[in-house]
Amino acid sequence: MKKSLVLLALVLCISISVFLWGCNSNDVSNDVSTKDVDYEAAVALMNEGKYEEALKAFEALEYYKDIVSYIEKCNTAILDGKYNEALALMGEKKYADAILVLEKLDGYKDSVAKIAECNAAIRDAETGERTPEEKYSDAVTLMNGGKYIEAVEIFDSLNGYSDSNDKIAAVAQLLYNKGEKYWAATSYAKIADVSKDAWQKSMNIWGEITERKTLAAGWNYIVGLKADGTVVATLPEFLGGTASEYYHGQDQVSGWTDIIAVSAGWNHTVGLKADGTVVAVGNDENGKCSKVSTWKDIVAVFASTSGTYGLKMDGTVVITNGSTSYENVVQIAGKYSPKARMYDGKVSGLNWTDIVDLSSGSGTVAVKKDGTVVWTDFTDSEDYRVPDLSSWKDVVDVEHTWYMVIGLTSDGRVLIDVLDKHIEAYDTMINYVESWRNVVSISVETEDIVALTSDGKVLEGKLYLQTSEASSWTDIKLPLD
Repeated sequence: MKKSLVLLALVLCISISVFLWGCNSNDVSNDVSTKDVDYEAAVALMNEGKYEEALKAFEALEYYKDIVSYIEKCNTAILDGKYNEALALMGEKKYADAILVLEKLDGYKDSVAKIAECNAAIRDAETGERTPEEKYSDAVTLMNGGKYIEAVEIFDSLNGYSDSNDKIAAVAQLLYNKGEKYWAATSYAKIADVSKDAWQKSMNIWGEITERKTLAAGWNYIVGLKADGTVVATLPEFLGGTASEYYHGQDQVSGWTDIIAVSAGWNHTVGLKADGTVVAVGNDENGKCSKVSTWKDIVAVFASTSGTYGLKMDGTVVITNGSTSYENVVQIAGKYSPKARMYDGKVSGLNWTDIVDLSSGSGTVAVKKDGTVVWTDFTDSEDYRVPDLSSWKDVVDVEHTWYMVIGLTSDGRVLIDVLDKHIEAYDTMINYVESWRNVVSISVETEDIVALTSDGKVLEGKLYLQTSEASSWTDIKLPLD
């Protein structure tokens, strides 16, 4: 009898446990289902531009799926909306209202400077035009409070009043010491016209920012910058040599001197001189060689298929075949439709952040601050595939063409991902390139890779491992030397 009762109790316990487990499973399932619905609703709100509502909905989901990135996106959109609201109020001269909005932004973008601007406008309206002494005092206050960028703007507006130019130089040095190289360089640039020392300091800092290329691969030719500022180039490897329809004298660089960076395009070569002027040879279609003769205060150059780009000391960009509204730029990249990388790690036309290096051509590839790589705009076709760079780590530089993507790692190795679907033809080249060590700079055009090692040696990675005279070059300048 006792055994029967024990058996009955055991069966009852098991039944209750199974029942409760089923209830819990249903609860979990229902909870996941509910979260899916709430998640989709939040995404819909975000896509409709209802960012504050979407933010609340995402935050209620805690760490469900990928909501962290969506929360960041909503926060940024909300801040942008308030910032634009403040700008609109300023445009309507409702400065007090604008200040109330700007103060809620907690330093977002240049909101601190905008608050100072609003306060100045209010004072101007009340007392008339402010004196240079008052403006100078405001700038000193900002400077002493660590608001360096805002202080520079006011000092610059004083056009040399008192020691305002000296103050700009002092602030620029403080910014550099803090690691704010872009703002240091552009601050020095504001007084470059009146101070040779400031001009040179800006130029030098820009060299650190851009890590100017000293070895570049063009279409079937290579350009190298020697340590003495002269330039060498190989003869383009076209059928017919200099009689080829593709030859435009793009290798005729022997007379160049005082060069600090080079860039090689499809059929023209560009050099940046130490005095901030630019030289170019080759195909002059749309003036991509001749129009650079009037440029000055250039800190970096880029030769694209369509034209020549110059990055100016103030962070703006000039182009030979049109105009651009780019500002706060630190890099121009792209063989066909160049893109700009901004000082804050963003890229023109893309929703990327924390970018430290960029390559654009048949698609766009970029290195993030953490050494990983992102890519977009590639198309799978009969001959070419979309790259997969998800396994790449510790990358510091990327370059690419239709045929391949290459990356330079922090320890001097070269990674390669061939996009040409006839990949078996590249096996020997891939093995050779991946054996390289101590590389400090890379460049690629079509199927040809060129690299510079820490001891100044030039390496060539070609489809059939043939080499040119570039392999025997010596004394090629190292980046940042």
